[in-house]
Amino acid sequence: MTIRRFDSRRQKGIQAELAARRYLQDNGYHLLHANWRCARGELDFVCLFEDRLVFVEVRSKTRSGSYGTALEAIHPVKQQQVRKVAQYYIQRYHHEERMIRFDVIAIDGRWSNGEWTQVDLQHIPNAF
Repeated sequence: MTIRRFDSRRQKGIQAELAARRYLQDNGYHLLHANWRCARGELDFVCLFEDRLVFVEVRSKTRSGSYGTALEAIHPVKQQQVRKVAQYYIQRYHHEERMIRFDVIAIDGRWSNGEWTQVDLQHIPNAF
């Protein structure tokens, strides 16, 4: 049962990131990196938009009502971690002169017959 839960959680994450990627590209964001990793952590998406460097955190939740929404999952500790990884990214790729922004894409969905279906996608520019 643990393996199945992990598989469904991973599948949900993959589907949410694909939906977020599509949304960003459809709305004029130029994707520089997806799932960029370093020793300090991971950035879901790094994009250019209107000459700004935009770090996008993607969160997905299954709508069950018991643990809140995807947006509520971006707590201050996670925000601080994303900022630290972004700071390293900026130094690594010499983007010190660029204006930056932190966005969140929150995706709520539901499971039905073993499939995860997106119910709501919310994009919050300059979220933190």
